Amino acid sequence: MRLTLRTLLAYLDDVLEPEHAREIGNKVNESGYASMLMNRIREVTRRRRLLAPDLTGPQMGLDPNTVAEYLDSTLGAEFVADVEKVCLDSDMHLAEVAATHQILTLVLGEPVDVPARTRERIYALGPRGSTSVTVGDAPSAQTTAAAVVAEPVVVKPAAQVHPATRVARDDIDTTVPDYLRPAPFWQRFAPLALAVIVLGGWAAMMYREVAPKKPAESDVASRSTSESKEPSTEVTSDATTEKPGESTAVAATTPAVDSTSTEPIAPFVRKPANGATDPATVAETTSRTTEPSTTVAATTTRPMPTDTQVASATTSKPTVDPLPLTPVNENKVEPAFEPKVVPTPPAPAEPVVPLPEMFYSSRTGLMAQSSNKGWLIMPKRATVRSGDRLATPVPFTSTLEAPALGLTLELAPGTAIDVLGATSKEAITLRILRGRVAFKRAARADDEPLTIGLVLHNEPCQLTLLSSKSLCGVEITPREPNSFEADLKDDTYQGNLAVVEGDVKFVGTLGGNQSFKAQTWTSISVRDRRMMDPSSGDSPLLVVPDWLDPNKPKMTATERTNSVRFEKEIGGDLPLRETVPAVIDSNVPTLATFAVRTLATLDHYPELVQAMTRVEFEETRMAAISGLRQWLPQNPQNRVLLQEELKKNFPEDVASDIYRMLWGFDEADARNPVTSRKLVEHLKSENVVIRNLAIWHLARLTGQKYDYRVTNPQPQRHASIERWQNHLERHKGALLE
Repeated sequence: MRLTLRTLLAYLDDVLEPEHAREIGNKVNESGYASMLMNRIREVTRRRRLLAPDLTGPQMGLDPNTVAEYLDSTLGAEFVADVEKVCLDSDMHLAEVAATHQILTLVLGEPVDVPARTRERIYALGPRGSTSVTVGDAPSAQTTAAAVVAEPVVVKPAAQVHPATRVARDDIDTTVPDYLRPAPFWQRFAPLALAVIVLGGWAAMMYREVAPKKPAESDVASRSTSESKEPSTEVTSDATTEKPGESTAVAATTPAVDSTSTEPIAPFVRKPANGATDPATVAETTSRTTEPSTTVAATTTRPMPTDTQVASATTSKPTVDPLPLTPVNENKVEPAFEPKVVPTPPAPAEPVVPLPEMFYSSRTGLMAQSSNKGWLIMPKRATVRSGDRLATPVPFTSTLEAPALGLTLELAPGTAIDVLGATSKEAITLRILRGRVAFKRAARADDEPLTIGLVLHNEPCQLTLLSSKSLCGVEITPREPNSFEADLKDDTYQGNLAVVEGDVKFVGTLGGNQSFKAQTWTSISVRDRRMMDPSSGDSPLLVVPDWLDPNKPKMTATERTNSVRFEKEIGGDLPLRETVPAVIDSNVPTLATFAVRTLATLDHYPELVQAMTRVEFEETRMAAISGLRQWLPQNPQNRVLLQEELKKNFPEDVASDIYRMLWGFDEADARNPVTSRKLVEHLKSENVVIRNLAIWHLARLTGQKYDYRVTNPQPQRHASIERWQNHLERHKGALLE
């Protein structure tokens, strides 16, 4: 019996004859590739978050009818090889075919037993109204399930059915299960009635709070009586002086207001218990009204008397007789109890300078812009504004132009920046998150320097183009950690400044203030700038980088061909989060790598975690690992987010190992025998991500690989692991002595 994918699936699902099963088992044990394929089938069928194949479009690999014929062993021999090739090249199609074969085996191998009661209920749910169900002549109660199955169901018009043989509607309804019956009236309208009651109560409460409170009748009567006995007065808030001969009388119910206080003061007119006016108070009030008076300016808030105060002022029998008060001298200035602190005037803010006109001028390629809907593809010739976050998907190159400054910015593939605006000292300010940005200044009549503000992660810097014609580039790569949960502090990136043409000056906040001439370069990472000796001179630029050389193409022929396909896949109005992940499952390694590197540029870490489990190519998987390692130390919160995402896609023990290995190892770990042996043991793991991380760290620490490849069959990997174990024995159990 030949060992094919179909026979291997039958062997895994235990549907072969005993002699054929033994034969296939022996062949699997003899073939390393067959053993690897069997383990791969088991792994992909258990993998979570694996996408399903598309039924239409460029990502459609197999027709469902073709797969059905293949599983049913009715497909022609000339097409079997094509189906198996697609399955072997794609984990998604392999998992689909293997899972379908397993489901069919379970369904066809164990027939479903339908209870007799279920059959009776199904027959009872027959046609109603113009048709009826005839079940034979007077069936007895001892009818068996077999008789019910054998009895045919005859559908006849209602006029031809005898009343004695018609199934009553009430009998049919009693056989309908509870979950198929319509809900009672009170159950359907109870939620609506409850919502109406709650809304009505809420509206009543709001009305009681908002509606004005009506005074009591006794209060109204007493108030009207008091007003009828005393002349009404009107106090003007904006009046400061009065004409001679005019007077203003303050009513007994109106409190006097001090110009330096907002508290109400007792009235001038005091009434004794019998309701008569005190003569001394009346004389005092009369003497005030015969002289020109000045009204208190309403510079403070005057509290209005409440109903209780009005009632107590007009009642004939107050509970407490207030003490006589001395009139307030309105011209007297009371000293302040606390000295007033004069606030220091704020420093004048830097004048706001509008951002010079800047637009996206690339005719080919793609540029993405962050929005509330996610990353979207920008239209051609779109205007760039302050606050925009821009990114260039891999492998495209984008160009921004500022005609007023004679400045051109060229963003290499995988570059992400923030346009922060402009100031009076900086013509434009950018935050470079990652990637490469080329600054090209055309020759102008004026020879004034052009200062560009650069924020390298969180460090403000300045780049000044001293010459009228300049060409330079800044490269920023987020630093990857090499110890568990390391805090990189301010040394979070690696960077270089290359000057191709003209003179340039770089000034950094954390160190570095130096001018550079053409054909020179320098490191602008924080660690290197602190150790740099300004008197050492400039480092010559022996070779101009390809991304700064205008005479070299930006892409190879293969990349150019695949970029057209990639642009068709992700271009459009949908966010990149919805279009890019679908390209990860491409059978073309270059397209899959483009998608993963684009996700790393956009910091889409959930998709990067899923890419590690889905991609089939080692270089694509390593691109996802590198993107996660660059994103992880940027924020302490990323640790929790990554652990949660790993647990969604891997078992708990595997997720913890991957999280530890993503942080990396240093030389101290390589000299630790326990850590060294654990790294070598990870080479035996069944998970391909752990094997990838283990051999990458081992090669970085020791410079050796011992011919170990992640995709090699198990016997070849075992031979390489033995060489690694010999390496540990030679170095006393550690990777490094």
